[in-house]
Amino acid sequence: MILIPVFISSGVRIIAVNISHDALTEGLLRASVVIGGLALALFLASLFIADRIAASITRPLTELAKTADALAEGNLDARATPDGPPEVHDVGTAINALAKRIGELLQAERQSIADLSHRLRTPLTALRLDAEALSDAPERGRIENDIDLLERGLDDVIRAANHPLNSDLIQLCDAGEITQLRVQFWSALAEDQDRPVTTDISDDPMPLPISADDLAACLDAALGNIFAHTDEGVGFTVTAQPWIDNMVHIVIDDEGTGLNQTSLTERGVSGSGSTGLGLDIMRRTTESTGGGLRIGKSPTGGTRLEMTFGTN
Repeated sequence: MILIPVFISSGVRIIAVNISHDALTEGLLRASVVIGGLALALFLASLFIADRIAASITRPLTELAKTADALAEGNLDARATPDGPPEVHDVGTAINALAKRIGELLQAERQSIADLSHRLRTPLTALRLDAEALSDAPERGRIENDIDLLERGLDDVIRAANHPLNSDLIQLCDAGEITQLRVQFWSALAEDQDRPVTTDISDDPMPLPISADDLAACLDAALGNIFAHTDEGVGFTVTAQPWIDNMVHIVIDDEGTGLNQTSLTERGVSGSGSTGLGLDIMRRTTESTGGGLRIGKSPTGGTRLEMTFGTN
């Protein structure tokens, strides 16, 4: 029983309400379930809305991060899709503008190098013609050798400048195939100079995570050094074999007199009067795969160039 006092002008009246226990609890369970269901629905709806709001911010940021990673790996064609809040949209636009500007600067630099190459080769050609006109054979030979060295240095500078820091996609080449092709290319000149050429190139697949042009540039630099810095008749051996450490080893031994220095892999350092950029190309390419370049003495006392490439 419930007693409720009521105040009126004539006094206080007491209203008695008698409610049974069943009537008091009737519908309580259903109301509790409804209220609980509504609370759960509101909670799930708030989670969904919060997730969508967070996704609208994190998705553009994730896209920006992927674009930044691609640019860092050398893919200058990577672009972000500006989206999300205004601040994130502005960052995406700025990254795209930065990538475009970097590409333009690199293109302008390469064009300048090409123009410089053309300007330098013209006086070199005239100088070679003047040297060939000399009557003194020893002096003519000395000047022609100097011109050859200058042209080779120019080629090294242009090749190093045009060499991309990385590629937008991982390119693969077979070390055995490329090595065989480059040895065949240089064998014609070796035959003219009576240089014996020995090869030991594995027939097993030796895939490398670099482009065929990059590997060919390394081999051309190594073999070209032999022709440039050893006497005619000096032979060489080219070996290319896979090792059990997931590495590919390419070793080039010549039968010359060797080098006085063994730490010649720094940029611009050479023990024979050249630019040293060819060795720098070999060093950078091998190290980009997790390998390296070592210089030592060959079994015959000449120079050994050992290039190690990672296959992963």
